[in-house]
Amino acid sequence: MFVRVRISVELGIQMQMWGPDFGGRVGAKLWFVTISFPFGAQREGAPPVDWAEFQAQLPSPISLQPEQGVQLEDYVKLDGQNVAARTGSDEHPILASSEGFSCATHAALSTSRITFNGELFADTGVPAQIRPMKLRRVDSVHHVTMTRNGVPYDPRAQAEPWELQSLRRDEPAAQWGEPIADPNRALTAPGSVPGRLGGLRFVIPAPVYGPALGAVGAAALEVEPVLPNGLTPLRDPAPAGPSAQVDSGSVTLIRHTILTSAPVRTECYRQLLAAGVVMTPDSDQNLSEYQRKIDAMFTSPPLITLDAR
Repeated sequence: MFVRVRISVELGIQMQMWGPDFGGRVGAKLWFVTISFPFGAQREGAPPVDWAEFQAQLPSPISLQPEQGVQLEDYVKLDGQNVAARTGSDEHPILASSEGFSCATHAALSTSRITFNGELFADTGVPAQIRPMKLRRVDSVHHVTMTRNGVPYDPRAQAEPWELQSLRRDEPAAQWGEPIADPNRALTAPGSVPGRLGGLRFVIPAPVYGPALGAVGAAALEVEPVLPNGLTPLRDPAPAGPSAQVDSGSVTLIRHTILTSAPVRTECYRQLLAAGVVMTPDSDQNLSEYQRKIDAMFTSPPLITLDAR
């Protein structure tokens, strides 16, 4: 008796090449056996970059961004009105509300620790790494300082304390991952570094409103007298502040300065309109006629107060 056995052999070859210097790796697969061997120069990763080259890939190192309670830049504008954009400068400050306002600092670097006014606020316990520079155990600290009138200020110590929150985020491993000697490992290594510190958020508490008046019935409005007879002021009869005096030159001073101060009033009028305050056109009317008739409007000099300071 004769037995015939047919054997099928499958041969596959994979080749990788790189350069310079020229080299590669050949992988031969024979049935279920794979043989791989290199030839030529070994494959090496890119050389480490310096800090200047790596820094050019990053956005602004530090930024402070408002999150809630900020008036948007698209103000309500009237036809022909020119309202300056809010840039955050002294001339055009950002308008914000105290109800639910929050802002946050953002660091472009992979941060290990955050300090606030010189004290440690958050710590990951894991140093930073910079893959393109081939650096490990980098001490990366995000310092945040708040001052008021030039003195360090902690908003958590006031009667209605602010809330401070550390921000965490995942960083791209191509920048902040562990340096890899073998470039082939980059294809299988994790793509992000989790749990890194990214900044510090400040949250202002919402205002606490008092109890409402509630419903007022008609019977309560019929009570007479509503209040007992008494002296005014009801609390402190002593005068507060400087007493009013007559200045014979006050009318002349108004006449000479009212037109020069008109542009300031017009700018205030525009800003109130931009902030959504309902204003009438009479609020910014021409003052020339008022300046011309001012002597007839005042039969006697108005009372003014002089600050003794």
